[in-house]
Amino acid sequence: MNEANESVEQFDFLSILEPVKIFEDLQITVCEGNKDSYIKRNQYKDYHTDKTKYDPVNNKIIDREDVYYLILIEGSFEVDTLWNEGEINREDLERYFSLNSYNTISSDNLTFDSIDEALEKNSFKTVHIFGYDYENLSERAEKYVLSCQINLKALSDKTKYFCCLTDGSDYQIKVLDLKPNQSKQINKQSDTNYIFFSEQCNINNELTIDKYSVKKLTSNVIDIKNISENNARIISISK
Repeated sequence: MNEANESVEQFDFLSILEPVKIFEDLQITVCEGNKDSYIKRNQYKDYHTDKTKYDPVNNKIIDREDVYYLILIEGSFEVDTLWNEGEINREDLERYFSLNSYNTISSDNLTFDSIDEALEKNSFKTVHIFGYDYENLSERAEKYVLSCQINLKALSDKTKYFCCLTDGSDYQIKVLDLKPNQSKQINKQSDTNYIFFSEQCNINNELTIDKYSVKKLTSNVIDIKNISENNARIISISK
């Protein structure tokens, strides 16, 4: 998993969960940073590997299935995507927006520059606040990224991410949110399916699951209840 590590130029966040290896080439953890903590990436194109998945229509856009990526589970952050004059054009940005249009995050919790604003300053900014965004089990948001330098900055203390690092395998990440005391059902997504819990939850009214736990599904269907005082983000990792 060296390619993904080499892409990160600065990482101010600290791991607060011992990394858990759930597949041979995939491990997860939870990272936390305070306000103004940074994660700075080098140019994605500078660490291309034979496993890098480019958009077949536009090779300036990468599908982030094969690299280190993050899912917000608490707090807020902003992301600046930067490029040199002429490297990114209107067609590139329109394609980027189109690919990420499936996004389920509400406009209250995700704001971003317009295409005109981005082209004027050769950068693109998004602001993301953790909230209740995945009402149903859905693909994680912002799967596609521009092949540019990317700087992420925490906007609040105790901003936390579910972090996944992989060399690139055929696996699927889906996300589900639960409000306090809310219950929802999850179906097993594949033969091998793990579930991450960002808050304390209860399974089938029988088993209490601690915050930041990762459990392998052994049933085809489970009922999950959020028994914490915070919104819970449930993350399914399957292969």
